[in-house]
Amino acid sequence: MFGFEGTSLAFVATGAFALLLIILSTIAATTAFVNRYRPTVREAVLAEERLALLKQECDQKRDDLRRIEGRLTEVEKKESQVAWLEEKIDTLQREYEQLEPRKAELADHQNKLEIVIAKTGEAQRAFDEISHRLEAAKEADARINKLQSEIDVLDDRARDLRQEIVDLEQSRREAETLRADVARLRDEAERIEAEKSRLSTKVESLEIQLEGLKQAATEREEIRKQLEAARVGLAAARQETQALEDRRTGLVVEIAQLEDKVRDLRKEWGPGGGGEKRDALADLRNPPNVIAHLRRPARSYDNQADESEYAHLLRAKGAIEKAGLVFHDRTINAFHTALKVGPEAPITVLAGISGTGKTQLPRRYAESMGMGFLPMPVQPRWDSPQDLLGFYNFIEKRYKATELARAMYQMAGMGEDPEILGDRMLLVLLDEMNLARVEYYFSEFLSRLELRPGPHQAEDRQRRMASEIIIDVPGGGEERIFPGHNILFAGTMNEDESTQALSDKVLDRGNMLRFPSPKHLSEGQNTTQTEDPSTDPLSYKRWQGWRRPLSRIDRVDWAHDTIGKLGACMKDLRRPFGYRISQAMLAYVANYPHHDGRPGDNLEMAFADQVEMRLLPKLRGLEVEDNERGLHILVDLIEERLGDEALAEAVRDSIEHSRLNDRFVWSGLTR
Repeated sequence: MFGFEGTSLAFVATGAFALLLIILSTIAATTAFVNRYRPTVREAVLAEERLALLKQECDQKRDDLRRIEGRLTEVEKKESQVAWLEEKIDTLQREYEQLEPRKAELADHQNKLEIVIAKTGEAQRAFDEISHRLEAAKEADARINKLQSEIDVLDDRARDLRQEIVDLEQSRREAETLRADVARLRDEAERIEAEKSRLSTKVESLEIQLEGLKQAATEREEIRKQLEAARVGLAAARQETQALEDRRTGLVVEIAQLEDKVRDLRKEWGPGGGGEKRDALADLRNPPNVIAHLRRPARSYDNQADESEYAHLLRAKGAIEKAGLVFHDRTINAFHTALKVGPEAPITVLAGISGTGKTQLPRRYAESMGMGFLPMPVQPRWDSPQDLLGFYNFIEKRYKATELARAMYQMAGMGEDPEILGDRMLLVLLDEMNLARVEYYFSEFLSRLELRPGPHQAEDRQRRMASEIIIDVPGGGEERIFPGHNILFAGTMNEDESTQALSDKVLDRGNMLRFPSPKHLSEGQNTTQTEDPSTDPLSYKRWQGWRRPLSRIDRVDWAHDTIGKLGACMKDLRRPFGYRISQAMLAYVANYPHHDGRPGDNLEMAFADQVEMRLLPKLRGLEVEDNERGLHILVDLIEERLGDEALAEAVRDSIEHSRLNDRFVWSGLTR
C-alpha cells in the first residue's frame, strides 16, 4: 500500500514537473514572440513622426506653390517634390498594410496566451492538491513553493502581456488615424496638382502678355528713333533759321551803318575827331570775382611732402568731411583722377538723384585744393554757345560776356597779371547741365576742348589755333581765347522726368560718376561757400607735375590685355568703343592716386572705376534678354579679373531690375 502510494506520488510529481516545463516553454515562446514584434510599436511611433514631418513638408511645399507665379523656373523642382511625396505616401500605405497580418498573429497568440493562463489556473489547483498531499515532505514542499513563486512571476508577465496588447490596440487606432492622414494628404496633393495646372495656364497667359509688351517696346523704340530723327531735323532747322536771322540782323545793321556813317563817327570820335574810341569788348576784359583770390602769391612749403599730390588730396578729403559730406575715399579719388585726365576726357559728369552732394563735392574740392570755383546754373532755355560765352548787343554795340568768358580770358594770360593767373587753376561746374539739350549749347565748346593740343604743346601758336574760341564784334575786331588746361570742367545732372539724357558724344568725351542714394544721411551739412585764407592757390605747373604718362603704368601688358578683353565684351554687346576711349581709360589708370602716396599697384581698382564710369552708362537701353550672355561675361571680368565683387553684384542687381522692361538701366553703386 505504501509502495503504491509512493509510486502514485512520484507519478504525480513527475506529471507536475512535466506540466511546469510545458508552462515554462509556453511562456518562453510567448515572451520571444512579444519581443520579436515589440519593434512594431516603435515603428508605428516612428511612422507617426515621419508623418508629422511629411505634413510639415507638405505645408512648406504648398506655400512654395503659392509663390510659383514669381518663380517659374522652379516648377519642375516642385513637380519632382510632389512625386517624391506621393511615393513616400505609398510607402507608408504599404507599411500600414503590412501591419494587418502582424495584428492577426498577435490576436492568435493572445488567444493562445489565454488558454495557457487557463491551463495555469488548472495547474495551480493541481499544485494546491499536491501541496496538501506533500505537507510531510520538505523537499516536495520546497519544490511546490518554488513553483508557486514562479507562477507568480508568470502572472506578472501575463499582466505585462495584457498591457502590451492594450498598447498594440492603441497603435492600431493610431495606424487608422495615420491612414486617414494619408488619405487627406493624397487629397491635398491632388488639390496642389490642380493648382499647378491653373498656374501653368496663368503662366502661358503671362507669356502671351509678355510677347505683347515686347512688341509694344519694339514699336516704342521705332517711335523713339523717329522722334530722335525729328529732333535732329529740328535742330538743323533751328540752326538754319538762326543763321538766316543772324544774316538778316547783319544786313539791317550794315544798312543802318551805311545810312548813319557820318553821325556814328562823330558819336564815337567826338566833334573834333580827337576822342577815344569805345571798346566793344571791354566787358570781356573785365576780371570776374571768381579769380580775385587766385591773385594771391603762393606760399612756400616747408618740405617736398607738403606739396605732393597725396598731401593735397588728404587735405581735400578732410575739408569735405569737415563740411558734413560723407563720401567714400574711392569716390573722391575717382573725381580727382577724372579731373586730372582732362586733356583726354574734357568733362567730368556727376549724375544721380537730387540731394546727394553732387554740387557740394566739386565746390569743397576746389576750395580745399586752392582752385577757383565757378558754378554756372544751366537754364532750360539754353540752346546755343552764346549762353555759355555771351553775345553781341547790337543796341548797345558791345559784347555782353558771361562769367565763364571773362574767366577764360584772364586764365589764358590775356588780362591783368598774366604770369600769375596763367599759373592758376579754375574748376567750372555746369550745374544741372541736362536741364537743356547739352548738344545745343555745349557741343561746339566740347569739340574745341577736344581739339586742344597736349599740355606740353599748348604754347605752340599753330597747334592751338584750331581749338581757340573766336569772339568777334561787327567792326570792332576779335579776340581769340585758348581754353587752357588750367581750366577744368565738371557738370551735374539729376535723373528725373524733367531732364534730358546725355548723348554718346558727351559720354565718350567724359567720365560719369553716379551718385545713388547714400547709405547714411549726415546731419548739419554746411552748404555755405567759404574760402580758407590759409589755402594757397594751386599752381598749374604743380598740377601738371602730378600727371603721369601711359609709360608709368605698372604691368602695362596686363593693362593693354584688359582693355582688349573689355573691348571685345562691349563689341559683343553692340556697344563698341574706339581708340579715344581706350586711351582715356589708360590715362585714368596711369594717373590714379596711390593709397599712401608711394608707388603701388592699383590697376584693378582703377579699371573697375572706368568700367563703372565709362562702359556701364553706354549700356543704357540695351536689351537684357538678347544680351544676357555678354552681360554675364562683363560681370565675370569685373569680379574675377578686376576683383571688384561689390561692383559685380551691383551690375547683377541692375540686370535683374531691368528684366521687367527688358532694357538695361545702370542703377549705380553705393560704396
